[in-house]
Amino acid sequence: MVEQSQHLAEYAHTRPHVGVRQVAPDIAQHEVLAGDDGGDRLPARLREPEYQAEQARALAAGDVEAWLGAFLRVVPGPHRTAADVDPDIPRRLREMALATISQHTPGEKNWHVPVTGTWDRVANSGVPVLTVNGGLEPADLRAAAERLAGTVANGRSVTIEGTGHYPNLEQPRVFDETLLGFLRGL
Repeated sequence: MVEQSQHLAEYAHTRPHVGVRQVAPDIAQHEVLAGDDGGDRLPARLREPEYQAEQARALAAGDVEAWLGAFLRVVPGPHRTAADVDPDIPRRLREMALATISQHTPGEKNWHVPVTGTWDRVANSGVPVLTVNGGLEPADLRAAAERLAGTVANGRSVTIEGTGHYPNLEQPRVFDETLLGFLRGL
C-alpha cells in the first residue's frame, strides 16, 4: 500500500488532475480528487460562452497554440493574475496539454467519456474519498469538492492555501503529505 501511495503521489506531480479511477479504475478502493469535483458539470469559468467559443474556434481551425492559450488562461484562477503564478506551473501544464492534444487529429472521434450520475452513486459507493482543493480555486469548485467529500461515509476535503487549481504542482510537498496521510489512514 505504501508503494502504491508513493506511486500515486509521484503520478500527481505529472498530471494536473488526479483520480484513482484514472490510475487504476478496475481496482479503485479509494478516490483522490485533485482539481476535479467529481461532478457532472463544468465549473462556471469553463461554462463561459467566450471561453468555450475560443476553444471551439481553435480546435475547429486546428490551432493548437490558440487552444493552449485558452486552456492556460484559467490557470491563475479568479483571485490572481498570471504574473502571480510561478512560471514553471503554466510551462509544465502547457507541456502536458500539448503532449495530450498532439495525439489527436482534427475530425477524429470524440473519445471523451463524461462521468455522469456521480451524485446519485457516490453516497452508496463505500469508497473513501479525499478531495484536495486550492484555496484560490473558484468557489464553485471548492464547494462541489466539499459536497462530494461530505456525501460519503469516509470523505475528507482538504484545502491547500495559497494555491489555485493545481495544488499538486504549486505545493507538491504539502500535497504529498496530505495524500500519503490519507492513504496511510485507510
